[in-house]
Amino acid sequence: MFALIRRVFFRSLTLRSHRSAESLVHEVAERSIAAVGPRLRADVSPMSAAELRGYVRARAVRTVRRQAERIASERGLTAAHSEQLVHQALERTTHLVARQLMMRPLVDVTSLPAPVRIAG
Repeated sequence: MFALIRRVFFRSLTLRSHRSAESLVHEVAERSIAAVGPRLRADVSPMSAAELRGYVRARAVRTVRRQAERIASERGLTAAHSEQLVHQALERTTHLVARQLMMRPLVDVTSLPAPVRIAG
C-alpha cells in the first residue's frame, strides 16, 4: 500500500520536484517525531510489531496532519498534494518512531547488580 501511494504521489510531480517532495516528507516526519513521543505510553514491549505500528500511527496522525498542512500552506501545495504529503509523512513517522521503540532495550543494564567476586 505504501509503495503504491508513493508511486502515485511521485508520478504526479515533475522529476525536478521529486527531491523536493521527498524533502517535504522528511521535514514533516522530523517535525512530528518529537511531538509524538510524549503521546506514547512508556511500556510497549507486550505489543507485536503490527500492534506497535498501529498504535504509533493512531497517536501520530493528528500531529502529522497538523505539521503537513502547515508546510503545505507555506509552500502553496494543492489540496491533493497536501493530502498525499500527509499520507507519506504519516508512513515515514510511523516507521521511524516504531523502529526507535523496537530498538529500545527491554532491560536497563545499568541497574543490574555487579558480579560478586570471592577472594581466594
